[in-house]
Amino acid sequence: MGKENIVKKFVNKFSVFFLIYISGCASLSDIRRDGPIATYNSSKNAKDFTACVAESWEGVSSTMTVNSRHTSNGYIVSLYEKVWGGNNVLFLLDAEDNSAGSVSRLYKGYVIADKFIKMVEACR
Repeated sequence: MGKENIVKKFVNKFSVFFLIYISGCASLSDIRRDGPIATYNSSKNAKDFTACVAESWEGVSSTMTVNSRHTSNGYIVSLYEKVWGGNNVLFLLDAEDNSAGSVSRLYKGYVIADKFIKMVEACR
């Protein structure tokens, strides 16, 4: 096999790897576009509900990061995993206050794992 064939094979394999890598890096808007996998009503206000979820998700793995922030109409909690030098969103939770407490929408990102969904449900 000549050097040209080896280089072509390497470039082809690298191209496939790169496409797989970048396909896992979805923005929060991309994740919301598919719609929520679950909607939760809670007697807790959005701040307390999202604080519970963030605390539950923290420390599960050293490769995962939890971000939580206040928005103009509620709170967002996102769970990221460091993969191949990038951050992939695993889950995104949007929460807003309502008259009964709060309503939250859970979106899945890169992967889905039942244990993280159960952590959200336990915070209701």
